[in-house]
Amino acid sequence: MLVTILTITIILLGIIIVYFIFIAPKQDPMNKAEYYLKQNMLNEAMDEYRKILDIEPNNFIIHNKLAELYLQQEKLDQAIVHLQEVERIDKYNYEVERIDVKRNLANAYYLQNNIEGAFKAYIEIIDIYPDDIEALYHISFIVLGQEEFEIARRYFARLLKLKKNDFEIHFGAGISNYQTQNIDEAVNQFRAAVKLKPGSEIANLAIAFALHKNENYKESISYSKKLAETTTNIDVQFISKRLLAFCYILEGKVNVGKKIFEELLELSKSSNMQDNILLILYDLGFVCLLLEQKILAHDYWDELNNIEKGFNNIDGLLNLLIKEIDKTSDHEEGFDMSAADYIGDWTSNAFPTNFLWNICSLKSDDIIDIKNIVVKGRISLPKEVDDKGPASNIDTTDDAFDRIEKFCRIDTENFRIISNRIISKLGYKVDDILQTYRESDGVDFLAKTETDKTKILIWVRRWKDTKVGEITLRNFAQAVNDIKAESGLFITTAELTDAAHSSLKKLRKVTVIYPEEINNLLKGII
Repeated sequence: MLVTILTITIILLGIIIVYFIFIAPKQDPMNKAEYYLKQNMLNEAMDEYRKILDIEPNNFIIHNKLAELYLQQEKLDQAIVHLQEVERIDKYNYEVERIDVKRNLANAYYLQNNIEGAFKAYIEIIDIYPDDIEALYHISFIVLGQEEFEIARRYFARLLKLKKNDFEIHFGAGISNYQTQNIDEAVNQFRAAVKLKPGSEIANLAIAFALHKNENYKESISYSKKLAETTTNIDVQFISKRLLAFCYILEGKVNVGKKIFEELLELSKSSNMQDNILLILYDLGFVCLLLEQKILAHDYWDELNNIEKGFNNIDGLLNLLIKEIDKTSDHEEGFDMSAADYIGDWTSNAFPTNFLWNICSLKSDDIIDIKNIVVKGRISLPKEVDDKGPASNIDTTDDAFDRIEKFCRIDTENFRIISNRIISKLGYKVDDILQTYRESDGVDFLAKTETDKTKILIWVRRWKDTKVGEITLRNFAQAVNDIKAESGLFITTAELTDAAHSSLKKLRKVTVIYPEEINNLLKGII
């Protein structure tokens, strides 16, 4: 009997040992998942991980493993769910590091085209790891894509302290500096970009434009001429040659510039580039005026007027020129304008303010409210960076980024005072404060230049969540005429619509001061 009991006991122990040593491990979901992974059977492995979560829903290691497998399969929605669960559980170890989770989540948002989610996630990364290059890289370009140029400029400066000799970073830094009127630094960054990629057409165009804006016409000629001779892209050839022509003219070599414009007219006509034909006919009229070839200027402008009446006020310019040629009509009292008086405006406005920005393809199609994210999340922005290295973060309330926000929020009386100081910085003296339709929107001034006492109408508008439309600019132009001012200055915290930008070209008396310029003018005031 004893022998029988011992035999049964031994058999049972053997079964138990076999089960726990050989059978049970094979049935364990974790082991089965690892086995499937070795066989590259991802779906089967994921099924086993999900079984573990059914029993242990807060197992952060399994959530992270599933997230990584979903990322491998480019199933971003599912990956994000599990990464968010890891963050909710808020436990980490050597297998699951916080920085890796946040990077995976940020990259998943970015690949999902959830730019707002990605921006928030990258910001969280640098709040914990300030020198994380990947996060700073994405933040810089996201902010740049949203046209928040001042903020972008600071992030790029910080990024450049951590990583040099990267074409995209140097180019992005160049654009952000160019758009914030830091032209010397823009030249430096574009120069570095061209050195890294000598064949980059956009980088060569960018440095040529920056040098032109910096009045370094000789070096701008070198870049634009080389690009015009080597490019196979007809649009790039047109832009670079037109810039080249203006540089020669501004250097005093008007005949050389005229020859280039004539070549561009021939190129535009042979390629049926209708918009370019109009533009070059307009240019050639002014070049001929510079050379005192009034008859030829008339012929070019008459051809332009016959194609499209009203192009850049061409009908008005043509009438002025005809009077000068005929010398038959007496000047009306106070009339002292000639077509040549507009040459300065022509050279100054040869290329729209945002021309380089619009052709560099960095603007994001998805618009997010960067400012609102910063204000609500109390996210910090970088200080200015010097040669000693990146500075620590500061709160947005002390940052240049917040100046326009403060400008828009202050009470009416202080808004008028600060607007007056802005106008003073621009070189005008306020004579009178006019009645404004809605005082909460802005303030209207009648001012004079400090030099020749020319009368100018100035509207300052602190608009948010809207854009300045074409009708607003036309109404302003009419107000300038009604008050018999020589010109008008429209200062706005809001961007212009495309239609407004187009109409601005025809409103010769109207000049717009854009948000980026206001931000710079507010330095030392707010």
